[in-house]
Amino acid sequence: MSKETKSKLGTIPLTTVEQIKEQDVRSFEIIGYDMRMLVFDLKSEQKQELSKMVEYLTRCAKPSRLVDLFAFALNSTPPAVANRTSPSMRLLKEYQRIFCKWFPPGTGFEIQKSLEDKWWRVTEVNSDYSLCSTYPSHLIVPRTISDEELQEMSTSRALSRFPVISWCDFASGAVLARSSQHMGIKNLKNRYEDEKLVSALCTPGIHRTDLIRKLYIVDARPGVSDVGNGRGSESVCSYPKSEVVYLGIEDIYEMRASFSSLRKYVDTYGSISSNRPPSAGSVIGDLVNHGLAWGGGIINSMTIFSIREEWLNHIHIILIGGSWIAEKIAHESASVLVHCSDGWDRTTQLVGLAALLLDPYY
Repeated sequence: MSKETKSKLGTIPLTTVEQIKEQDVRSFEIIGYDMRMLVFDLKSEQKQELSKMVEYLTRCAKPSRLVDLFAFALNSTPPAVANRTSPSMRLLKEYQRIFCKWFPPGTGFEIQKSLEDKWWRVTEVNSDYSLCSTYPSHLIVPRTISDEELQEMSTSRALSRFPVISWCDFASGAVLARSSQHMGIKNLKNRYEDEKLVSALCTPGIHRTDLIRKLYIVDARPGVSDVGNGRGSESVCSYPKSEVVYLGIEDIYEMRASFSSLRKYVDTYGSISSNRPPSAGSVIGDLVNHGLAWGGGIINSMTIFSIREEWLNHIHIILIGGSWIAEKIAHESASVLVHCSDGWDRTTQLVGLAALLLDPYY
């Protein structure tokens, strides 16, 4: 590829590649998170190599092994990986950091037993991932809840994602926990055990006058979603000094549809075209004209507003939600339990953002 061709295409960071797929017998498409969609046509004599080329590019952009990431291409393998430290040991070391406890090197069992706290403990009930396949092998849970109770109550939550602690502020005793939604009327058998686990997050406050600390149960969904499919959310009647808050974040299907609409619009009309980066003039023009003439095209202003504002509104709600959660933990010393329907996309975004704001280590 010539320098001139590279200049026209611009740089495509591997981390912005969402998908690489074959279009027909002699072309393939690269779809990027940065709104670019690039189609490459091969010469007739190269079409036999199409599948191999797509497979190779996919392997570069989406490696299956950590050490194959581009960040480690120049022999800068992380010490933990180079020393063959097990994932379980790395996880326990992170829990050790969160617990603000430091010990001489030892076995995983020794560290695990050392990570006992007045209110919390580390359990290996999910060491073989049979309890919840998407949770870590070791989990931080309330000390008052036994492994047997965890096994019983796991069926009360969607995909067995029962409440576990993601981050702890051991200076104040507040915790940031996550889960999936309660199964509601679909599973009433272990409702008592589930309520016991959530109640255990309400540890005594840091002031002597506080018998228990405030617990915020943050439901990422719109308020009307929790009654669908026979499922439900928590009731404040079951937990003293608690508050249920709905953030109104749409599900992953709405997010994907919104992003897809935005990407199609930008690819068709936008100054960020498939084959070149945006110019400063075009972006400034977009701002001055409020997007009425992206890429030189004139389209209905209501179409622009609905497409652009819908996506920005999604991002705005997530950012506000993450900062709100962090504020409650940092300023009120309250504990927060976060969940959506299945406890992954919206829940992970909110918990991750809150942890970034709360912990300088990250």
